[in-house]
Amino acid sequence: MTKDAIHFRSRLIGEYPYNVVSVVETNTGFDGGMEYPTITNIGPVKDTQTLDFVIEHEVGHNWFYGILANNERDHPWMDEGINSYYGNRYKEWKYPNKPARGWFESKIPEDQTALILAALAKEKKDQPINTPSAAFTEDNYAVIAYAKAASWMKQLEQTIGQPAFDAAMQQYYQQWKFKHPAPEDFQRLMQQQTGKDLSASFRLLDTTGVLPGGYTGPKKIRPAFLFSMKDYEKVNYVNFLPAIGYNMYDKFMLGLVLHNISMPSHNFQFIAVPVYATGSKQINGIGNISYTWHPNKHFQSIELGLTGARFSTLEGTDSNATKVFGGFHKVVPSLRFTFKNKSLLSTVEKWIEWKTYLIGEKGFKYVTDSDDSMTYPAPGVTRNRYLNQLTFNITDYRKLYPYDVQIQLQQGDGFYRANATGYYFFNYAKGGGMQVRLFAAKFGYIGGKTSEKLGRTFLYQPKLTAVRGDEDYTYSNYFIGRSEFDGAASQQIMMRDGGLKLRTDLFAGLQGRSDNWVASANFNTTLPQKLFPVKLPIRIFLDLGTYAEAWKKDAETSRFLYVAGLQLTLFKDLLNVYAPLFYSKEFRDNLKTTPEVNTFGKRLSFSFDIQRFNLRKIIGH
Repeated sequence: MTKDAIHFRSRLIGEYPYNVVSVVETNTGFDGGMEYPTITNIGPVKDTQTLDFVIEHEVGHNWFYGILANNERDHPWMDEGINSYYGNRYKEWKYPNKPARGWFESKIPEDQTALILAALAKEKKDQPINTPSAAFTEDNYAVIAYAKAASWMKQLEQTIGQPAFDAAMQQYYQQWKFKHPAPEDFQRLMQQQTGKDLSASFRLLDTTGVLPGGYTGPKKIRPAFLFSMKDYEKVNYVNFLPAIGYNMYDKFMLGLVLHNISMPSHNFQFIAVPVYATGSKQINGIGNISYTWHPNKHFQSIELGLTGARFSTLEGTDSNATKVFGGFHKVVPSLRFTFKNKSLLSTVEKWIEWKTYLIGEKGFKYVTDSDDSMTYPAPGVTRNRYLNQLTFNITDYRKLYPYDVQIQLQQGDGFYRANATGYYFFNYAKGGGMQVRLFAAKFGYIGGKTSEKLGRTFLYQPKLTAVRGDEDYTYSNYFIGRSEFDGAASQQIMMRDGGLKLRTDLFAGLQGRSDNWVASANFNTTLPQKLFPVKLPIRIFLDLGTYAEAWKKDAETSRFLYVAGLQLTLFKDLLNVYAPLFYSKEFRDNLKTTPEVNTFGKRLSFSFDIQRFNLRKIIGH
């Protein structure tokens, strides 16, 4: 393989000038290899053909990084890009017969780097080929300095013609070996040798976007199972796959996922998940449509969206032994502005978003049957409400000490609410770290406080202890049982408000609820890695909180409440199981008051917090 690489490059570019070439397998700590003059080290690879490609690429660096001695810090494309171009020609020469592609490979184009480049360019996150190494983002360095530059070289070859191109490259090598050429030297020689004005081609080195010459005609619309990006330049795919869901009231739900989410992303995107509920015998589901603009200034993106959902939240049996159901539907228009950073190297993301929740809820009315004098549930009327919400968010995804700060204003019928939430992660030197969450909320009445308004806005008042499904007033989280008071489904909570991981549903005075203000601090820390023989996803958590009513003269609780215990974290924080072990005296005393409540207290030992995936982060990585 090494001989093939030496002979291939010597024939196309110029004679290898050294008396020795070595390839050494080493524990590099990363995939691929690292080149040095006359010697390269490579890490273990998966198959023979990959080994051949890595050897050829790393040995090939002798011509550009070594002999021509380009300044790779200033112009990485002159080494990595030109070297990759010859690597592509080596593959075509030595492996002309392409292997059969599997099912997954058939869904994506053969040139995967071109797909990634198109996706970056669509989001306006790509950079010019002629960008210094230190100014490249990690993704762009791999995609642009290597792959896009290699594609640009291929276009230059096609513009000149391969025989003339090869002759010019041989002259370039002979004239500039051991002399450190710059891009203008390369352009000048190529123009002199070919007699062509190549300024239009070389201007492309300083522009963003995909290279010209791709398909620009109308696109066809085709269905695809699961997904497809194979012919992304010519086809818009409508993807479909089966959907299954479950909750305590609708039972199993079966349906279909329809979406056009793809790479590169479409300006107009949609996802619809209609499902038939086997329990409630109705059509439920979720859906979202959006349109995104990518301006050149001020904003990275502007997204106009509309979200909808419908599910059951109650189940009962009426006087005729017929199942009756209550539930919700919502429609949420939104508008989000994501601010543009001055540098693509920035790890900060800032956005501001407006949402209006239009929610309809159908509960039960209870009637007494004249035959047995028993009270039974019957379908009630649908009550509509709204909530306006303005959110500003700033997140820094940096490796050390990442943070997330969110300020939110909400307004509904007769009230307002302001929330401030901050997350900060302290990295430990030997791995792991502590996450700190700070929260504060201010609640107030619009037009004065009345008893009627107090009852109507009770749901929106912030609290310290765990938030259950029936308190998710925007229906933004997924709950397996929103109205359950026993069983595993009743143990699910959401991280909102004070975040004290203890359910106090049966004790109104122990929830730390306030129609004025609440504040809390939540801590969770990883354990030392050598504490157990194997790495366990166990953390220690501590929650502290206070609220306005606790500072009154005849307060029901102490000014500060706390909960501490163990946390089991699974699936990268998607699922957390909390075991409260220590808590304030008020909690401890009330949980032991009666046998019934004591049973409830035992069940509090475990609760679930299923957090929502941040899809943008997942797609981003």
